[in-house]
Amino acid sequence: MPTSEFSDVFVSYRRLDVEFVKQIVEDLQKEGKEIWIDWEDIPPGSVGFADDIKRGLEGADAFICILTPDYLESTYCVDLELGYAIQLNKKIIPLVLKKFDGYDIPSGIGHINWIYFTPHAGQENTFEESFPKIIQAMDVNLEHVRSHKSYILRAIDWDNHVIFV
Repeated sequence: MPTSEFSDVFVSYRRLDVEFVKQIVEDLQKEGKEIWIDWEDIPPGSVGFADDIKRGLEGADAFICILTPDYLESTYCVDLELGYAIQLNKKIIPLVLKKFDGYDIPSGIGHINWIYFTPHAGQENTFEESFPKIIQAMDVNLEHVRSHKSYILRAIDWDNHVIFV
């Protein structure tokens, strides 16, 4: 069960890559990060899966997407999860797990400095080399990112006609 409706990061991935994702989640938790991940944060029997995903995104400081050919072929991952993260102007941290030459890059992430977990540009990019870059990316401008999340949540509440006390 999640300890809070808020998290440091929402992780978006394809099930084919679940072993890698488990390693990322475990190591982020060791670093004291609160993770939103579907296998922990969507209750069994939930009938509002897409709504659960959106709430998880809204309450996260950052959004990690595990980029692979399978991820880029998933309209669910690209359009719903990544698209909503872009719409909310979340801090997006793209991780490249598998090369995807020839695939279209989703709009809204081409300008970001991606973190590679596969050989790229003459670098090996082992897990041990690349993982600390995730922490570094998450911690940049953290106060600003958290303020942004607070404003987004208040705006969503306003749109939903929630009365502020």
